[in-house]
Amino acid sequence: MKRQKELKDHRAVIKKRLGQAGVQIINEKVNKKLALKALGAAKEDFFDIYTPDTSVVSKNFSEEGDEGKFETFGEDLKHVLRVHAETPNRVWTLIDGDDGEILIINGLRRLNSIAYMITVENGHGESYSI
Repeated sequence: MKRQKELKDHRAVIKKRLGQAGVQIINEKVNKKLALKALGAAKEDFFDIYTPDTSVVSKNFSEEGDEGKFETFGEDLKHVLRVHAETPNRVWTLIDGDDGEILIINGLRRLNSIAYMITVENGHGESYSI
């Protein structure tokens, strides 16, 4: 409840500031994402902020919930490298964390990588624990 109120308040502040700067909010989902970023989003908020890019689908990840994920080898890796060359901040690396957790890190990493993910939105160098 408290978090929802914080989000609503932050959305209102962001909307007001953007309006003062002459920016019109067209998409309420974008407004929610801006509010979550302003709050310093927690791990469960990754998918509230970023949308997996489903324009190309990996043959290796066909389960529900695997949208936007790609393997670290073969044709999947070639696709990830092409996207990374054009828009590097849309690429995320899923890696094994120290405590058995999985981290989603913005950018292309090779060490301890489990898979890659491509999102519609650009990341800003942040990472999330899932």
